[in-house]
Order: sequence, then C-alpha cells, then structure tokens
Amino acid sequence: MTDLTTIASFEKALKAILVLNVFDLVGTQWWVITGVTTEANPLMAQALGAGPGVFLFAKLALVGLAVGLLWRNRETRMARVAAVPMALVYAFIGGSHLGIASQVLPYTLS
Repeated sequence: MTDLTTIASFEKALKAILVLNVFDLVGTQWWVITGVTTEANPLMAQALGAGPGVFLFAKLALVGLAVGLLWRNRETRMARVAAVPMALVYAFIGGSHLGIASQVLPYTLS
C-alpha cells in the first residue's frame, strides 16, 4: 500500500487539485451561463457575478495560492496530509459536473 503522505504522492495530489480546479472552473462557467445551476460557493458566486474574467482570476489565484502554500510546506506531514482531502473534494466536484452533464446533455443534444 502506498503512503499517501510521501512527497511523490503529495506532488500528484497537488497536480490533481490544479487540473480538477480548471475542470471545475470550466464546468461551473458552462452550467451557470446555460442556466443549469448556480455557483454554490458564496465567494466564487460574487466573483462570477463580477464577470467571467474576475471569476477565472479569483478561482485560479485562490487555489493556486493554496497549492503554493502546501508546496512551500511540503516537508511537514500536516501539509502533505491536507492535500489528500483537498484533492478528494475537487474529485467529488469534478464528478458532480459529470453527473450534471449526464442529466442535462441528453436533453440538449436531442
């Protein structure tokens, strides 16, 4: 069994967070623009209300700062452990976007 707190696993988790954040950004923009859903995070909802560019900047900057902070503290076990739930949350959010797509797209493509 792989120790999820090794530096190699930690790097993979941080990369996954960054990729899944972009997937979340695109999915959220798409579903909000098409009127399917709203942004659940109040801070990000405000950014989205200010415009897509503000949302894009805020989303990439905030998650990038969080990942950078974790990376800066990579030698501490706490930082390595913290990356795991963060990656899992983004994986769940990514799955939610796919779930929405599976419910919405069949009706929009027919």
